[in-house]
Amino acid sequence: LGLQQHRLDGDDYLAVIDEFMEAVFTRWPNVIVQFEDFQSKWAFKLLQRYRDTYRMFNDDVQ
Repeated sequence: LGLQQHRLDGDDYLAVIDEFMEAVFTRWPNVIVQFEDFQSKWAFKLLQRYRDTYRMFNDDVQ
């Protein structure tokens, strides 16, 4: 089922998340984003990356 494509990783993965975060906060400046079920290797990295820029949380690790 679904598209038979490899998952993005590294800089390509972060570029997609960066684009999403910027778009969401541009459209809804007061939104809070919940990161849900992200791979462990990304969970802390994303929280660290955006903690001073966007309101977000990951209830799996916080």
